Amino acid sequence: MTRRIISIFLIICMVVGLTPISVVAEEGNPGQTSESFTTQNEDYESATPSEAEEEPETEEPQTEVPQETTAQPEQLTEPEVITEPAAMPFDFEAATPAQALTAGVDPEIEYLAPDTFAFNAADEGYSFIAPLQIRINNIGETSTGTLDIVLTGSGKDDYSITKTSLPSIGAGQSDYFNVSPKTGLTTGDYTATVTVWANGVELKSTDLSFTVTPAGAKYPVEIRTYIDNIPSDMDGVVVLRNNQTTVEASKTDTGIYKTTAANGTYDIYVDGVDTNKIIAISNGATIVEIDYYTVSFSTSYAGTATGSSINATAGGTSIANGTKVVKGTPVTITATGAGAASYTYAWSGDGTNSQTTQSLTVASLSGTINAVCAVTGVGVMPTDPDYKIGNNPYLWTGSDQTIVLSGNNETLSILKPPSAVIRIDVRSEDLSTVTIEGNSIPCDKTYIEVYNDITLNLVDLTITAPDKTGVESSAVMLNKDDSESDQMKINVSGICNLTGSNWGSGIRSIHDQDLLISGSGTLNVTGGSTTDSNLAGGLGIDMEGYTYAMNQGARLAIDGGVTVNATGGSGQSNNGGTGIRVSWGSIRIGDADITATGGDSSSANYWGARIWYSGFLPGQ
Repeated sequence: MTRRIISIFLIICMVVGLTPISVVAEEGNPGQTSESFTTQNEDYESATPSEAEEEPETEEPQTEVPQETTAQPEQLTEPEVITEPAAMPFDFEAATPAQALTAGVDPEIEYLAPDTFAFNAADEGYSFIAPLQIRINNIGETSTGTLDIVLTGSGKDDYSITKTSLPSIGAGQSDYFNVSPKTGLTTGDYTATVTVWANGVELKSTDLSFTVTPAGAKYPVEIRTYIDNIPSDMDGVVVLRNNQTTVEASKTDTGIYKTTAANGTYDIYVDGVDTNKIIAISNGATIVEIDYYTVSFSTSYAGTATGSSINATAGGTSIANGTKVVKGTPVTITATGAGAASYTYAWSGDGTNSQTTQSLTVASLSGTINAVCAVTGVGVMPTDPDYKIGNNPYLWTGSDQTIVLSGNNETLSILKPPSAVIRIDVRSEDLSTVTIEGNSIPCDKTYIEVYNDITLNLVDLTITAPDKTGVESSAVMLNKDDSESDQMKINVSGICNLTGSNWGSGIRSIHDQDLLISGSGTLNVTGGSTTDSNLAGGLGIDMEGYTYAMNQGARLAIDGGVTVNATGGSGQSNNGGTGIRVSWGSIRIGDADITATGGDSSSANYWGARIWYSGFLPGQ
């Protein structure tokens, strides 16, 4: 009985770059029109005689199509029938039938990393080098398939990567890995290349370099300080800090401070306050300029208002009138009226532009501010207000509005459901206490942003985030860059429901937050559900981590008798959301009752995880 190779399938294999397994159809078997075969772990059907009758059957093909052969494999000369996949340099996932048709098509990705990258030089004995994070965005319309990450070059063994492969990235989604020099390297130069591969094809790469210098070498550092564009001395000392050392700079002239320091990256502190300026010393002298601008603000009231107040924050931290603020810092100044049904606002002075909103926001400070806000009361406050801040009653405006809480001990009481988007903007300083009493009133299109490490008391609060695609799609957003040791605390009383929308989370932290969830109540956190085929479902609790050494990263603790039900949102054709995720860091569960559930998906292969984290266990 003869066998012949099914040429149609082999031609497809050559076009899309698959390695074929021998595929044969039995001829001369009455009543049998097809025979199943297996390739890449998926079952296919071979061609029927009618499907193959258009194909030429010649004894000596003149093209590259494999020649017809008998069933005796030992008589084959060229080409040889391959019965096992050829050895490849990487492990690949089994392809689905749909993936098999597009295999060999390079994924469309955005590679967020430079072509070359030089790590800051370090002295022998260094303990940590900040990693280079390489993020991959899938900008195509189909999943990428598994992406392999490979180090090559003379110094490939002197670098480490956090992942050797990335699982398939869905359309519109992203993933990342980190690469950094290993510790313990001796004096010398170290080079390597990190490359991202797909299906054995190189997609993108970055050339890496790193220099280790002899221990003890120090280099000149000069820090120049200005206030309102004039060279000026600082109150308090000027120091450089990192995890290993603190170096004080000496004043040598008006607004000029000098010192020497070893290779490395340092934060600059003035009078004990982080300027958010970073200085990188790498085998040479370094000069850094720091500009400060004066921020002044005041308010007046008129109309039916019985009073007004004003407060300001710089980089999320409350500041007093006349504070000197580092250039580039975001500044928000908010005026508040009292005693009237509603208010109008009119801003004037340096740094303003005739705004009529309650808050004056400067995204990046670039000059002196001297802002004055005139608050005018309209109407008389009714006896049944919509909400209260402390003892002051207020009405919803009926349009999108922001409620600012900035005191050290603030209480917001919601008395009626809002009809528009409500942003609760919590600007209170570290260690403050803010209470939000929901009174079990459903608040749609409402979300909370918290900028510092505070104690946030939630009492019978039910909020659902607005149906938008930005940060406002999460019910609670924690914005503190947690380089300090303070802990963010959420204390739950009664029954609280925090629900994201779209791809948003119930609770989302974006910067290495140290979060404790505790209390006597029940917290239901639910990720948003989406019908967008390019988006995954939202997460119940999402903790993002951005540092990768010395047991840093995001830290989540659930303790104190609280009950937490964390549920991921559903996705259309991408992943369902994860119940609880810590992207890098730790999870500690103490005295708590926790139920975590992954979100579903219309695609059976993409259910969300219940709990997902990468990092270390407490105590490690």
